[in-house]
Amino acid sequence: MIRGKASATKAAKKLGLLGCGRGELLAQANRVETPSECAAVLIDCLAALPQSGEPEAEQSMTVREVADVLNVSESTVYRLVNEQILPHNRVRGLVRVSLQQLAEYQNQ
Repeated sequence: MIRGKASATKAAKKLGLLGCGRGELLAQANRVETPSECAAVLIDCLAALPQSGEPEAEQSMTVREVADVLNVSESTVYRLVNEQILPHNRVRGLVRVSLQQLAEYQNQ
């Protein structure tokens, strides 16, 4: 069911959740074949939403997670960071992208 797969993937992207859990939600969305599977993915997406009280550090993603969300290589993410195209933070020298920063980039 191509339409269900596209709907599940689009919904997960809109919720900004494809990076959660290193892309498992994206993989799950790509396997959707029935309306009930689509609903299950959406429920999983809602369950993965960060709680409003969680610190920002828990809501940030690694370069690998961002690459999975954007469906690009890690080197592409590093290029976007180095060219200051992708908003990011550095935590102890490591690149981290918050869900808000990723959403800003995706909305450009």
